[in-house]
Amino acid sequence: MEKIGKTEVKIVTLMDNNPVLMRAYEKMLDFFSVYDILEQTSHCKNIQSIYQNAKTQQKGIVALSLSLHINERTLIRYRKKYLNCLGIFYMAELNGKEIAAADISKILF
Repeated sequence: MEKIGKTEVKIVTLMDNNPVLMRAYEKMLDFFSVYDILEQTSHCKNIQSIYQNAKTQQKGIVALSLSLHINERTLIRYRKKYLNCLGIFYMAELNGKEIAAADISKILF
């Protein structure tokens, strides 16, 4: 199984040339911005930091977890869930379908 960081770097690299993947990422951010308001979390900020870090590769897992104020194991769990969520939105974009929030929330939390 490929490491999460390598997968995130590949996604960020592909995002520049793949409008479908970029739309899926934007929809994921939209979903989490609403989720953050409703549940008083900071997933949207976490996602942006994780994928910005994947682009620049400035921080390791420890530094990233410290900057986000999240336990390392929790951050790893979140990163896996964010990748799953991005995959759901990507497949929906490829198939031209809308995703119900209930479908995502079942998978995530």
